[in-house]
Amino acid sequence: MHIASPVTFSVDEPDDLIVPAVKSTTSLLESVLRHGTSVKRVVFTSSAAAVLTPSEEPLQFNEQDWNDASVEICKVNGKGTPGTLIYCASKVLSERAAWSIYRENKDTISWDLVVLAPVDVYGPPFNEAATPEDLTMTARRWWDYVFKGALDDAGLIREGCVVYNGLVLISHLDVDGTGVDGLTHEIWVMPI
Repeated sequence: MHIASPVTFSVDEPDDLIVPAVKSTTSLLESVLRHGTSVKRVVFTSSAAAVLTPSEEPLQFNEQDWNDASVEICKVNGKGTPGTLIYCASKVLSERAAWSIYRENKDTISWDLVVLAPVDVYGPPFNEAATPEDLTMTARRWWDYVFKGALDDAGLIREGCVVYNGLVLISHLDVDGTGVDGLTHEIWVMPI
């Protein structure tokens, strides 16, 4: 079960976030290809950031949608691309790498691939923070939303790759539980 990737918006150079995200994904799946003869399923935790694209209008997304705009902006702008877009691009490229490895090997492997794409995942911080500035990035976003009212005049949070109508949160316990369910129950898997 792949459960994490670097999460930060404080990065200037796209490769500083994209390379570790893609490398951790490909390294895990290459290891499963080499040693995972008894593996039945790989559950990969991606992000809604890999799917959601900027829009002022409500959109409905499905498994065919990708946030390719963030990848293109990183290619065009390089250093200085907003950190939110770099994060989104890292999620797009790491999930695409997972699907690529799966597709290239699906006739010879014993496992299938399930991808979870949660919104902002929150839970208790690992380290105690003396001030809000010491919080992790995701905990700080929650803090700013709740205590600073970080909304624009239209009641939206605008963060480069995503426009939220309010803050969208999910508990890490729910994501963990869904991942375990994905490992232990027969579920619908999108045909590739």
